[in-house]
Amino acid sequence: MPQYSNAKLPEHINVSKVSPLKDFISLTGGLLAIAFVLAFTLAIVGNWLAPKIPYEWEQRLGDVVESTLLDDFNLNSEHPQRAYLQALVDQLWKLQLTHESSVNTGPNTITVHYVESDIANAFATLGGQIIVTSALLDKITHETGLYFILAHEVAHIKYRHPIQAIGRGVLFSLVLSAFTGSQGDDLLDHLTWNTGSLTLLRFNRHQEQQSDIEALRTLYQHYGHTEGAFEFFEYLVAEEQKADQNENQVPVFLSTHPDTQARIVKLKEIAQEQRWQPMPGKSITLQPLPKFE
Repeated sequence: MPQYSNAKLPEHINVSKVSPLKDFISLTGGLLAIAFVLAFTLAIVGNWLAPKIPYEWEQRLGDVVESTLLDDFNLNSEHPQRAYLQALVDQLWKLQLTHESSVNTGPNTITVHYVESDIANAFATLGGQIIVTSALLDKITHETGLYFILAHEVAHIKYRHPIQAIGRGVLFSLVLSAFTGSQGDDLLDHLTWNTGSLTLLRFNRHQEQQSDIEALRTLYQHYGHTEGAFEFFEYLVAEEQKADQNENQVPVFLSTHPDTQARIVKLKEIAQEQRWQPMPGKSITLQPLPKFE
């Protein structure tokens, strides 16, 4: 009878011929590549999707924003400044909708909030709302300068920039809430929302340029010229130079609106190309801001 025996197995048979470190690097690199492609895709999809989201869905977050403002600031709708700002914004909104009415998928009206603050700032946020600080009005002397700043923020709302800037996660949360019936408070849990978040909505270069041009066009449509439009920007340039000399922190508005001097130069070039500047030799009288009690 034949005899059988187990063959002797080679040594290190269970040891991979490939370095574990190389395997780890390869897998990690693959995962990072997938994550990068996914993030890039979400960014594109998010920017494309945001303007198509029904405004009623965005309004849910807008209600949370307004509630946050009421909690953190002493908002008073009876301020004469607020009434003045609201009248200007109502006028601006109507003018901008005549440019490209098909673009508007946003609110029927825009609400202005006037906030007492030492920081000169104005910004558009979710739900068709604009926040303007008292310090901003203190730094501007003529109506055209204020009109341009407000027109810029109105343009952000017109093109649905705030909902794009808030991030892809919120977009998907909004879509999910439409099917689950979640309210703004439920979305709030996913956002770690606070007042600081409102001021940190960062718009990309294209969005800023788009809003700048729309604001300049609106200014010309209303006044027939763009003289005095950059009064606040010129103030910011001076503040930036002071900060550089004194090595101080750059003002908040500058941190979210970089390259102010370059923007002024670019906008002046556009105004010249479009013939939005006053005719040579023509005297322009700028309307001063009203004196508020």
